[in-house]
Amino acid sequence: MIYQYVKEFCAEAKKHGIDRLNFYLEKSLSRELSVYNGELETLVRSEQNQLFIEGLVGESSGSVFVETLDPTLVEANIRAIIE
Repeated sequence: MIYQYVKEFCAEAKKHGIDRLNFYLEKSLSRELSVYNGELETLVRSEQNQLFIEGLVGESSGSVFVETLDPTLVEANIRAIIE
């Protein structure tokens, strides 16, 4: 999922004149459990990916923080770097 998002982002960024990109990924896993009267009540596992992207546009640089790796948001995230 991350690879596909980065691949698509790079292709679109190039079309918008973003010359250089740096990607920083933070991945966290967590588990939460509840025990009641010595019995396991709930067990929840979650995974979260956060991506920070820096881009160089001409002489300026911009960045965007991405929490949702949704391909439909690539264009909006590129605009955020350009602005």
